[in-house]
Amino acid sequence: MITLLYATVSGRAESLALAAAERLRLAGKRVEIHNVSHYPVQSLEEARLALFIASSWGDGATPLDAMEFCRQLESTKLKFPQLNYAVLALGEGAEQKHVGCGWRIDLALEARGARRILPRWNCDRNSVVEFEIWLRTVEAVLTTPRVAHDRQLKLA
Repeated sequence: MITLLYATVSGRAESLALAAAERLRLAGKRVEIHNVSHYPVQSLEEARLALFIASSWGDGATPLDAMEFCRQLESTKLKFPQLNYAVLALGEGAEQKHVGCGWRIDLALEARGARRILPRWNCDRNSVVEFEIWLRTVEAVLTTPRVAHDRQLKLA
């Protein structure tokens, strides 16, 4: 099962998450999708694979729907050693200063023992090309038997 979580300002991250979920389902993957505002941080203790599409606004500010999730994720004593994850960090530009929410989520997960399946992907929120490259990279990681085996990804 893939847990796909999004944080959005204008709805862009949600629309990209819906597109990603549809594509992954067409490839035979089971996907559950949630706005981070409706997903308890402690649920990540049971997740094996999570994909995050996190938007920021202005100079990298965390959107209102993700404030509490990020606060809990950064302050929690929870550990996620079984969690594999990838983050698509959206912003006004691809520079780190513009993708603050995705950056926060990525660092907090890493600090709690989760393992990246690929490096955080910083992306201008309007770049369909960059989203497509990220999604194809995720799909490649998930469908390459050696990579999936090495990372112990169980995606049935």
